[in-house]
Amino acid sequence: MVIVAVDDLRLQKKIYGFCVKMGIHCNAVDTPDFCTFLFPALVVRGNLVIGVSTSGKVPALSAGIRELIEKELPQNIEDLLSELEGLRESLPEGMERQEKLIALVRQRLGL
Repeated sequence: MVIVAVDDLRLQKKIYGFCVKMGIHCNAVDTPDFCTFLFPALVVRGNLVIGVSTSGKVPALSAGIRELIEKELPQNIEDLLSELEGLRESLPEGMERQEKLIALVRQRLGL
């Protein structure tokens, strides 16, 4: 994997071309045309991971949405995740388990 962070579009294009030729994943920072993958803006709370991306078009918007999500998530979201994980493991597989979990998530998140 190569991350290109240079302020020279010709060099970015050259490195990107080399990476594609060699089968190496490449991300040219702020130049989506020279990327084979993108980095989303991440919200990480324990095992909960939320990624936001504008496909490289406006990274500042991704960052702003990430901040909004971080503010709106309940502070105890990791506890809820742990509780739901335990409940999920205790219930038999199938649609009934899924419906119970969805109902509980909606209740706890006030949806």
